[in-house]
Amino acid sequence: MPRQLLRLSLSLALGLVSATIIAAQTTPPPQDNPTPPDKTVAEPNDDAAKYEAAIAPFIEKARASLPDVKKRYLEGLPEGQILYVTIRLTDSQGRFEQAFIKVNSWTGTIIKGTLSTDMDLIKKFKKGDAITCRDSQVMDWTISKPDGSEEGNFVGKFLNTYKPN
Repeated sequence: MPRQLLRLSLSLALGLVSATIIAAQTTPPPQDNPTPPDKTVAEPNDDAAKYEAAIAPFIEKARASLPDVKKRYLEGLPEGQILYVTIRLTDSQGRFEQAFIKVNSWTGTIIKGTLSTDMDLIKKFKKGDAITCRDSQVMDWTISKPDGSEEGNFVGKFLNTYKPN
């Protein structure tokens, strides 16, 4: 009886040690970088023309650099970096809200991704929804890096300081 108890104890100890070693060698799944922090933008009022004029140069800058960003994405971004594009989502009343889409694939002119913005105005979309758009709809792009820094986000950075008259 004592030998069986000793064998059982040794078997349990070896199993525990093996499980601990395996667990230590298992790499946890990578965590998504957080969506870049920005103010929600919804412009359903008469100041839309001023707003459009104010962001136009930043949209132009983002779109001019988009082909390079697409190439970098397709070649593979460094580990831990995530590409987001900013598009407008609209409702049947003509209202819109700018939203971050985490890019999951980019084939030709078609971008497929996941909505990464909590929608305030356009309620038919929810964070986590699958979204498909054309690259011609992209207003801005952001590469989020593991250290919390970002590249791009031209419109978003401008909007953090934008104060309409």
